[in-house]
Amino acid sequence: MKEILSVDKTDHLRKSSRMIKCANNSKMPVAGNIYLEVKFPSMSKFCSFLVVKNMFPKVILGMRAMKSLQMTIDPSNDRAVVNGMAVPFLSKTNEEKTDSGNAKKSVL
Repeated sequence: MKEILSVDKTDHLRKSSRMIKCANNSKMPVAGNIYLEVKFPSMSKFCSFLVVKNMFPKVILGMRAMKSLQMTIDPSNDRAVVNGMAVPFLSKTNEEKTDSGNAKKSVL
């Protein structure tokens, strides 16, 4: 499958001093935001992304982006549907290494 995100070398990170709150109530600093083109065979749209260092998973689409793309989440089939096109989730579980070198499983 082709890359969904298109990064142009002229894209610039707009720096930020913003913090985001994580599910465990900790806070993570936002390095900035960037507008990237999200491409599918039948459409493409520009969406704003917050850039956060050391985040897992690497990309999370927010509600605003999903609404803009008219995305439907289909968890029973492990996919999202965009403009009638099924896009499979990358995986049900991914391994992320902890600082101690042990692998920890994360559910997407």
